[in-house]
Amino acid sequence: MREIDHLELHPRTLALLLAVYEEKSVTRGAKRLGLSQSAASHALDRLRELLGDPLFVRCGRVIQPTPRTDRIIPLVREHLAGLKALTMPPEVDLQTLEGSVTIAANDLQMVLILPTLCRQLAASAPGVTIRVIPSAMEAPLLLQEGRCDLAISPVTGNDPSLMRQWLFKDRFVVFYDRTQHEEPPATKEAFLKARHLRIRFPGGAGMGVDLMLEEQGWQRRIALEVNNFATVRYFVQDTAQVVILPGLAANSVMEGLDWCECPFTSPTLDFYALWHVRNHAAPLHHWLRRQLKSISLGIRPW
Repeated sequence: MREIDHLELHPRTLALLLAVYEEKSVTRGAKRLGLSQSAASHALDRLRELLGDPLFVRCGRVIQPTPRTDRIIPLVREHLAGLKALTMPPEVDLQTLEGSVTIAANDLQMVLILPTLCRQLAASAPGVTIRVIPSAMEAPLLLQEGRCDLAISPVTGNDPSLMRQWLFKDRFVVFYDRTQHEEPPATKEAFLKARHLRIRFPGGAGMGVDLMLEEQGWQRRIALEVNNFATVRYFVQDTAQVVILPGLAANSVMEGLDWCECPFTSPTLDFYALWHVRNHAAPLHHWLRRQLKSISLGIRPW
């Protein structure tokens, strides 16, 4: 009997072995790990070859573990738990931690999500200062250049050194002042007839929805451009101007104004927390990401 090279035992294959053992089914075990039936069968065949044991035998319509499998499962559980422990950030006493962290976000997310995060940080880590800077459309670049530690943005870039965590989803709507319109600008005719305000961030970048409309030949009457979200409400209120913004603005920077559905298929927006791989294991950074995810679970606009 040849000697088994233990380094050939891949953790994912051992996780599959455990899943099949606990589910008592190759199909259900594969599904639990997001594997196809063929991929799971191939991995188990490779493991059978390495261990020199069938691992499971069919008894009627069910499968049963072999004595060898029963014997090694506790070791597999212990090994996988040990690997998981390696990925856990070290414990840190947030109350005694000192320093600062820079978060980049546009003013929509600043109002929507960061005040709650700052209150939680003040209570848990009073010695840490948060510095908030505007991200516009440059969040990936800010992270790459080290000008921020964490960013909240729908723009993720394609740099493999940047990591991301999905936070929440939104879609575009049309905001307007109801006192200045007989009907909501929800039809194409009314929408194109209206005077529009448009966001142009510093540097000239606009929102993707603006580019989409231009490509589709929707000629709007642009009456005003501003370079941030925070001032938009003051330019729309008490005027007949309309503006396309993410719907979550109704809970923050556009609170008090009316909105209607866009007269076109509105693209969805996925917002992410972004960070550079160099910060991935930092205890404070890990805590901040966990808090951001918790806060985002409470965002339910639609």
